[in-house]
Amino acid sequence: MTFEELFTVAEIKDVSIMQKNINDDVITLLLSLVKSIDFLPLFKEKLFNSFLQRWTDGTQTADDVELKEYMLNYITKCIEYRAVTTLTYQIRASGIVSMNAENANRVSDNERKNLLNQLNSDKEFYKNKMLNFVYNNYNENVGNKAFKNFDIL
Repeated sequence: MTFEELFTVAEIKDVSIMQKNINDDVITLLLSLVKSIDFLPLFKEKLFNSFLQRWTDGTQTADDVELKEYMLNYITKCIEYRAVTTLTYQIRASGIVSMNAENANRVSDNERKNLLNQLNSDKEFYKNKMLNFVYNNYNENVGNKAFKNFDIL
């Protein structure tokens, strides 16, 4: 099983604030970026590969199922943050005025910043929950925790 088979676009849409009709190709592209930049660098390769192998074999544990949910939430928040950041840059570059869903009110820069701040806060919250779960439930070797960049505690 691959990363993309474990975390599908459909699952991401189910837990996301993004519109259900957003282009799947956009989510796929952002998923690829999040995987390489935000997600995989957090884990030791052996841990994540053994995690994927258990899902491939159908031998995942209750901890694996719970960790997958934490991972999905973190990945989704990373994608949402990148989507809004990318859209904001595109709007500014092309000089287009963004509108709300009713096309009635302009979305101010302050509202856009508040949304980005909230998404970034959510992303960090889910990252911390995920890494705390890994810290408390997964050890590769005695005294050798299963994460790389654990700087929360």
